[in-house]
Amino acid sequence: MKRILICAAAAIVALASCSKTQVVYNDAPEEIGFKAVTGVMTKAVDEWDSSTEVMGVFANPNGETALYLNNVQFKKDGTQSYFVGWDGSAHKPYYWPLGKNLDFVAYAPYKNGVTYDASASKLTISVDNTSAYTDILYGAEKLVNKSKQVNAYPLNMSHALAWIQVNVVADQDGVLDITSFDLTEIVKSATLIVEYTTPATPSLSWSDKSASAPVSLLTGSVGTAGSTVDILVIPAAEQTTFAMNYDLGSNTGLTWNKDLEGSWVAGYKYIYNISVGASEIKITPEVTAWDEDVNNNDTEDDTIDLEINQGA
Repeated sequence: MKRILICAAAAIVALASCSKTQVVYNDAPEEIGFKAVTGVMTKAVDEWDSSTEVMGVFANPNGETALYLNNVQFKKDGTQSYFVGWDGSAHKPYYWPLGKNLDFVAYAPYKNGVTYDASASKLTISVDNTSAYTDILYGAEKLVNKSKQVNAYPLNMSHALAWIQVNVVADQDGVLDITSFDLTEIVKSATLIVEYTTPATPSLSWSDKSASAPVSLLTGSVGTAGSTVDILVIPAAEQTTFAMNYDLGSNTGLTWNKDLEGSWVAGYKYIYNISVGASEIKITPEVTAWDEDVNNNDTEDDTIDLEINQGA
């Protein structure tokens, strides 16, 4: 009997020793965070401000179509140098799911009603610039199969709209008074589709475009110093017409129209320098990359210069 008790005690000691050295689970949840990069930012137009505004984020476990994050808000919190979850008024952390990797798609600025179809890799955003012209950003790539980590993931963002800048000056002494200056055919609302079938190089398309309508750019006395106006537009396969009514010195009731050529492309800035004089009006379009590297290929994008002269 004594021998049996000794054996039982030894077995208990052995079991206790085993349980002390066996770690079943020793992990902690990690918050999801992003660093958003858009290239050069200026405030000449109402661009998305990465320091104050909010972006929308979608995420689904790799290989699954059910969304883990469904159009949730991410913002730079006052205590963070990168983007974290936001509930509209305060920091709301979102954590990595246990044992799963995630695919991410993002856009900015955040708005209700934006959808992402994980099964088709398709992001859909309704764009309405009827009254306020707001910058629209989309993830320049889909972050695929990302696992839990402490650091924030770099998230490259690209511009979905085209930036139009018009500079008008008088090339002689006197006062240039523009009574109206319009872009005669602008699409003000449409649906943006971003397809991430190839995750690193998403493709953009537009549907449900509104009927083209004029946009008034400049009015009132401009003066010899000239005037500059900036506007963000939905890219168009065919451009519009500049239509200007103006007074120059003692010459009043003057009109000028110019059909623009080519197409406006998302992520590019188009600068139109218009010089008004007694003999002719000159317009010099300049096309530059809005970002330092629109194509995210580490190569500075080309600049195209063109000059067109039009008699007054």
